[in-house]
Parts: sequence; C-alpha cells; structure tokens
Amino acid sequence: MTRPQPVPGEVITAQYKGVCTRTGQPYPAGTRIARDEFGYYRADVPDPGGDIRLSGGSGYDCDGWRIGEVVWHEPWNAETQTRDPGHALVITRASRRYIREDGLSFGVGDDNGYLYSALARRATPEEAAPLIARREASLQALERRRRHDEGLRQLFQATQADGEIPGGHHRLIEGRRLKIGAGFTIYGGGEELHVEPGAQVVWHLRNNGMDGDFWGANNVATGGAGAIGVRLPVTPERHAFLSEFYSSWNGAQADEDEGDTL
Repeated sequence: MTRPQPVPGEVITAQYKGVCTRTGQPYPAGTRIARDEFGYYRADVPDPGGDIRLSGGSGYDCDGWRIGEVVWHEPWNAETQTRDPGHALVITRASRRYIREDGLSFGVGDDNGYLYSALARRATPEEAAPLIARREASLQALERRRRHDEGLRQLFQATQADGEIPGGHHRLIEGRRLKIGAGFTIYGGGEELHVEPGAQVVWHLRNNGMDGDFWGANNVATGGAGAIGVRLPVTPERHAFLSEFYSSWNGAQADEDEGDTL
C-alpha cells in the first residue's frame, strides 16, 4: 500500500535521508521535515522568501539553478515583445523534475528531460557586484572581439588595393606567427597572420586544406595541404591594429605554434 504524501506544511519525521530544498543541504533520516511545491525541507528552517518565479527545460539549454546562486535575469515583456532591462537575482528555492514522456507539453523543450523551477529575490548591490563585474568583463571581451574581426576584414583581405597573392610556393619560416582565434586546425581550416622580419610586411594566411577545398590555389606551405597567403605592407592602420590586439607582434622570432592568441 502506498503511503500518502503529507499535505503541504504538515510536519513529519523523515524515514530516509534527503536534501533540504530551502538550504540545499542534506539531512539524515529522523529529521523533522515538511513539504511544499519544491519538495521536502527541514521544518526548523524559516521560509527564505522570494517572489520571482523562474522555470526552464533542459531541452532549451537550461541547467537549472542552485540555492544561493546569483544570476542575471532579463524578464520577457509580453506587451512589447522584448526583454526588460536585466537585474541580479538570488535563488532562494530550486527544484527539478524528470519528465519521461510528452516533455514538449510540460515545457521541457524535448520529448523527455528535466523541468526546472526556482524562486528568487532581488539581489542587494553587494550581492550583485561580482556578477555585474563578470558581465562587464564579458561584454568588453565581446566588443574587443568585434573590433578585432571588423579590423581583420577591413585591413587584411585579398581585396585590399595594396594586397597581393604572390605566385609560387612560399615557406614562411622567419618572422613571427600570430594566431587568429585558435589558429590553424588539424582539419585544414583556421586563419593566422605572419609578420616578416623587420615588421614591414604582414601576411594574412587562410588555411585551405579541408576536404573539398581547391588545394591548387595554395601558395604558402603549412605542413598540410597549404594556405592561401595575402602579402600586405604594414601601414600605420595595420600597425595600430597589430599593436592593439597582438602583444609583441613586432618582437623577436617565435615558433609557429607560439605567438599571440586573441
């Protein structure tokens, strides 16, 4: 015979060990507990409050929340169909439930998976400060990446009037190699820059060694199928770009797998 669940708020004695949904900490068998919509909690723990509800499904790339976690929340405005300005929240309650079937109907975002729920309150300025600092650093990094990519398109492509794709097959051994992102990959993709000795000429190299690429267009040796290299003078604009995004770009020679990564 199945033992009926206690009504919400009814205090009972735990027959088994569990995890308190108000603190996130385990409790042993014999603990006085009660139940609410988030599960069982120690009866001696006061309600942590929180009037902001959050929910999400694992099929929507939601990983749930942890009690005490400070998160950034940008609520959806149904009237304007946009997100309102964000603010920091402190998670006070959290739970998850596994949906075995028909998950799309429950908000999981997939046929099956986890459905997460949480209660939260507004964070104090002191609680929000570390999260805000991390967000600002991340936004600055994204802006730096945007400016890098824009400068790369404007200054280092084959369409530049002062750029040339030299014929023949060149081995760029002397000089300094600078990775763009992760640089060349083992699969024949990726981009790099190569600064010739004297820092007066820079090459933009696009690895062209993937299956389906036309290897006959390659003019620079890479150790693989090769790359397409565009040779460009280091103009004041390119000098400024390299100085901003690649430290020591005009320094001593470095091995090919060294250099600076943005």
